[in-house]
Amino acid sequence: MLDQVHTGFQNTALHDNGSGVAPHPGLVALVKEAAAIQVQTNTILTIPTQLMSADSDLISEIHEIVTTGRVHATSVNMQLNKGALRKTFSNLDRPGPLQIDFKEQRAEKLWNSVINLGPLKLRAEEAIIDTATRAKLRDDLAKGSDHDSVAITFVPASDKPIEIIYPNWPKSDSN
Repeated sequence: MLDQVHTGFQNTALHDNGSGVAPHPGLVALVKEAAAIQVQTNTILTIPTQLMSADSDLISEIHEIVTTGRVHATSVNMQLNKGALRKTFSNLDRPGPLQIDFKEQRAEKLWNSVINLGPLKLRAEEAIIDTATRAKLRDDLAKGSDHDSVAITFVPASDKPIEIIYPNWPKSDSN
């Protein structure tokens, strides 16, 4: 457990015996999530002097992954081999279950550290290739070899989102 770590971060409320302006609640929430990520992943994070909105989005996503083991998505982009898509082309216009397990390890760079999130699994009760991808897919599959890949975007076909599961998270207390 962290007792005290010098981060270089200075809170303006500390310069005048606590009578200054309190930090923005969004910043407080962000730092709390970053601290939880640090504890869960056993990774030291040094908060930079300037935070970007992309930092907030990434921190929220990583926090959700390491505390729940899953996140929801409204779309998923991936590269798939043309050969597999050609074999199943007649089924691509219909919604269906989406179940893909990735063995590759996902890692995210957060400030000065890399956080290994491990493999992931995509799950959706009903997903479909988005309209824009389907519109050009026939032309994309008409050329190139089976080993070439094409960009595909899946979206939910119902009100249930696509779930991305990280089986390595959350860590149990015995790990």
